[in-house]
Amino acid sequence: MRTIVVSVYGFSEESVEAETRDKAMYKAFRAFREAGYRWDFHKFLINTRVWMAGR
Repeated sequence: MRTIVVSVYGFSEESVEAETRDKAMYKAFRAFREAGYRWDFHKFLINTRVWMAGR
């Protein structure tokens, strides 16, 4: 597992443990929806940046 940082515009950055960037995006989207936000996945993708955490 790698530590990947997911940043959604207007929200704080979050670190996610995942095997790939795609899986990190999916985990972040699920957490975002569970927190009560109702963006669709397309809007989430447009407003999100993903990168590997520094070591």
